[in-house]
Amino acid sequence: MNRGQKSPILLTILLMISEEFIKSIILEEIKNSDLFLIDVMVSASKKINVFVDGMNGVTVKNCASLSMAIEKNIDQENDDYELEVSSPGLDKPLKLHIQYEKNLGRVLDIITKDGNKTTGELIKVSEDCIEIKAKKKEKEKKELVLKNYVFDFSDIKSAKVVVQFN
Repeated sequence: MNRGQKSPILLTILLMISEEFIKSIILEEIKNSDLFLIDVMVSASKKINVFVDGMNGVTVKNCASLSMAIEKNIDQENDDYELEVSSPGLDKPLKLHIQYEKNLGRVLDIITKDGNKTTGELIKVSEDCIEIKAKKKEKEKKELVLKNYVFDFSDIKSAKVVVQFN
């Protein structure tokens, strides 16, 4: 390799699309909207997954606009990538405090870090915990009892919205 010539490894690093770079583009694009960024993942094979949500949902137009903003900031001749911008979907666990706020009144499946599962209506979200109204069987009684349960965010392993058809 000649002096001044970059190694293939260094070139790969220089050409990599970073999660932080993509996040900065998205955050700039959504700063004056009700949208919020949930996650950005960039794989080694340059597959970029961007998950956004909004207090009033996410439209196809929102996703297309964010895709275009990312594409205009990436050197498409030197960076071969696959891009997907979407909402996280109901099958994905809630990650951000604002997602809990958005889902007030909906039924959640909560799994705590110690493995306990509770399913109930999300009735309150505070800075460091949530409150769920759920029916559970108490040891002393054989019937289900409606009760409120408080979970610290630090104790929640996963929380998913339960899809209900009425």
